[in-house]
Amino acid sequence: MSASGPRYARMAIPLDLAELSLADPALAQAAALWDPAGAPIVLVTVVGPGPHASGLSGEAQDAALQALADDARARFGVPFKVAVLREHDPAATGDEALERCFAAHDIELVVMRSHAPAFSDHWLPAHGRWLATHSARSLLLLR
Repeated sequence: MSASGPRYARMAIPLDLAELSLADPALAQAAALWDPAGAPIVLVTVVGPGPHASGLSGEAQDAALQALADDARARFGVPFKVAVLREHDPAATGDEALERCFAAHDIELVVMRSHAPAFSDHWLPAHGRWLATHSARSLLLLR
């Protein structure tokens, strides 16, 4: 996209705590599409009540996501804020929790990285697939 291309005032990036990285292409892409008059980009993750696969639990989950938001702001010059959604069973309710979060923040565009298809996708579809078919938001999936 060129500097004169479309801009979005309210964006969100769903992230997995086990894969937090400034190298995530969703961060750079969202920063490139962000409208300087807009709200901070929301970095959001869904976690369960126990320890996460990342080894983080409780406040450490919030701190890890906030650290990424701070690093991303320094690198891309764009404000980010975080939302850690705590669900009893994220595998069952994570997609709906994301959609509720997007509605609460009036998100226009969700930017997220896809993953290579895996065998587990047969019984637990990817979040991007669910959002593309169920969300009221525009979705940009990146490989």
